[in-house]
Amino acid sequence: MEVFESWPEYKLPSGYRHIEIDFTVLFPAASSILNTWDQQKLYTVLISEGHLNNKTIKDMLSDIENLNKTSQEACLLWALHGCLVPWQKIIRKGVDGKKQVTRFTIKDSQNAFVMICPSIEALEESIRVLTEEKTLIQPFIIIIGKDIKNVNEIFFYFDVHTVYEH
Repeated sequence: MEVFESWPEYKLPSGYRHIEIDFTVLFPAASSILNTWDQQKLYTVLISEGHLNNKTIKDMLSDIENLNKTSQEACLLWALHGCLVPWQKIIRKGVDGKKQVTRFTIKDSQNAFVMICPSIEALEESIRVLTEEKTLIQPFIIIIGKDIKNVNEIFFYFDVHTVYEH
């Protein structure tokens, strides 16, 4: 992301403080960027008629009030992919030389956005494997827990050397 090249301080462990300062200057009436996100408004938009067509996401949201706060936040972010349906398609040559068209799914989008690992050790192993394979790792959200509805911790991954806890 271009902003991280212009402002490398944002990538430091204290980077969120710089973002908070910028937010306060832009929105002096708001108390905090972290407190401004209104879960209830987002939930209301997501469950409104016509916004979600994915049954799995609808079922997950119907049970959201029984989850802990961290799991609720993760589920809302996960559910956004039901509204932001991927539209891009990739055209590749198959082994037979013919064109093949692939469309991304909501699940593909969710998996590119969030990595769910049962433990910190499993996360470290996954990142080690990706690094050894020299796979380019885009910024994404890391969820430590059994699944999206049983979240223990949420982290943000920016590069190979930096992981920030939420």
